Amino acid sequence: MASGLSVKRTARLEAQDRISHEAFAYEAEANVYRCPAGRKLCPTEGRKTNGHRIEIRYVSRKSDCHACALRSRCLSAKTPTRTIYRWEHEAVLERHRARMQDAGALMRRRAELAEHPFGTLKCRAGYRHFLVRGFDKVRGEWSLMALCYNFFRVLSILGFDTFTTYLANRHPYWALWLLKTVSAIITRLQARMSSSQAKVRPAFACAM
Repeated sequence: MASGLSVKRTARLEAQDRISHEAFAYEAEANVYRCPAGRKLCPTEGRKTNGHRIEIRYVSRKSDCHACALRSRCLSAKTPTRTIYRWEHEAVLERHRARMQDAGALMRRRAELAEHPFGTLKCRAGYRHFLVRGFDKVRGEWSLMALCYNFFRVLSILGFDTFTTYLANRHPYWALWLLKTVSAIITRLQARMSSSQAKVRPAFACAM
């Protein structure tokens, strides 16, 4: 589902002074559309499959459209009635649009809170897709990534020294485990860097 407001797709019709489908109001209780002239568009029995969407077809009465003063702006010369297609789950989108009408502050808040973790994981960890399949496995993989992000944020906010001091006072075992883990990571990184430098130096010497 879209996170922001719906995209405007009727600019071309409005520029031609034509009536778009957005000018038709849906009345949920009667399950009909109401056109700008106040006439009803009633649902038909058939359904239209549009990709993976099942849509309901609403059609106006020919007699209403024939005598309508807005006909030239609504229909072409050869079209007798106006048709509106409505997704069978359109009510879900309408509720979402209603919530998003005055949601500018909430969207900015979301950008501050929800977008930062995903951006950090994509940029720093290169994490752009799941490596496993199955709901339980994916949930476990995401839990590990979320744990790494939360741990990174804690260290960024508190600092390593403050965090280790807190663990030493509250959970000495975890503080010792953390120090051993960090020491092991640093040792491995230093070993890899030394190995990489050793490989680069001969090649650089030959180039000289």
